[in-house]
Amino acid sequence: MIRKVRIRNFKSIKDLEFKPKKINIFIGEPNTGKSNILEAIGLFSFPYAKLTDVVRSNDLSDLFFDDNVEEDVIIDVDDKHITIHYDTNSLNYVLTAYSEDLGDLFGCSQQISRDGVDSSRNWSDKAMKVNIKLYRFKTLTEYPERKQIGFLKPIYGENLPSLLRTHKSLRDLVKSMFDAFGYRLMLKPETNNIEIVKVKEDMILSLPYTVVSDTLRRHLFHMLAIKSNKDSVLLFEEPEAHAFPRHIKTLAETIAMDKTNQFFIATHNPYLLRSIMEKAPKGSLNIYATYMEDYQTRLKLLDRKTMEDIFVKDLDPFFNLERFLEG
Repeated sequence: MIRKVRIRNFKSIKDLEFKPKKINIFIGEPNTGKSNILEAIGLFSFPYAKLTDVVRSNDLSDLFFDDNVEEDVIIDVDDKHITIHYDTNSLNYVLTAYSEDLGDLFGCSQQISRDGVDSSRNWSDKAMKVNIKLYRFKTLTEYPERKQIGFLKPIYGENLPSLLRTHKSLRDLVKSMFDAFGYRLMLKPETNNIEIVKVKEDMILSLPYTVVSDTLRRHLFHMLAIKSNKDSVLLFEEPEAHAFPRHIKTLAETIAMDKTNQFFIATHNPYLLRSIMEKAPKGSLNIYATYMEDYQTRLKLLDRKTMEDIFVKDLDPFFNLERFLEG
C-alpha cells in the first residue's frame, strides 16, 4: 500500500505531497487538478499503456508545470520514482523509472514520444511488480490482448474476453448482471471477442457486446477491475459516470469492503462518497478537497469533524467546498 506521494512539476502541480490511506477520495471543482493527481500516479501504469492513454496532452511539454521543461517532472510514490527530463542536447524527452527495492524498471532511461516509450517491451518483469493500475472505461470493438495476466489489463481492459474465459468467478459476476435481462454471455476464443446471446424458442441470436448499454458495461468494467486484482493500487476517475444509482451503491460498497487493494478515486458524486463512508472500516478513508491557488493544484485533507458532518448531518460536500477550504 502506498503511504507517501510527492508530485513535482507535473501539469498543474508544482509541488504536492500527501500521505494516503487505503481509500482516497478526491473532490473539488472542475479544473482543480483531480485528474492530474491520478495521471501522475498512473504513470506507473506505463507497462500496460501508451503515454497518450495515461495523460491528456497535445505536446509533451504540456506535462511540465507551466510548460517549463527546465525543471524535471518527478513522481515519488514511496520508494518508486519516475522522472521525465528534457535533454537539450538531443532535444528528446527521457523517462526514467526506478524502484529502490527493484532497481531500474527499464534497465536504462528511455526516450519517449506522445505514443509512450519507444519500446515498451524494454519494461522489465520488475515493472509489473509495481502493481499501480489506472483504469478508464472505453468502448472497445476489439480485444487484442490474449496473454494471461490474471487481472483486467489497464487501462481499457483489452484482455476482457481471455480474462472471463479463464476465471469462472468473474464470469459468474457478469452472468448475474445479464440474467436479469435474459441474456447469456458468449466468448469466442478464435476471435478473442465477446457477444451476448438471446435464446428464443426456435433460435439463438447473438449480438455484439457493444449493444449492451453504456451504463451496464461501465459498471461491469469497474467491478471486474476490482474483483480481478489483489494487493494492487487502483485509480479510477469518476467511476460513477452515467451510472444507475443501485450500481453506484454496489460499486461503492465493493470498494469500501475490498480487503487487499488500495484506491485513489476522483468523483463528483455525493452518493458514491456517502456509500463508501458508510461501509469503509474506521480509519481507512481520506477525503481530499482539491483547489487552485496561484495557478497550482492544492489539497486539503478533510478532518474528522467535517467527515462526521457529511455523514451524520447529511452535509453535501460538493455544495460546501468553500466552507471546507476556509475551515
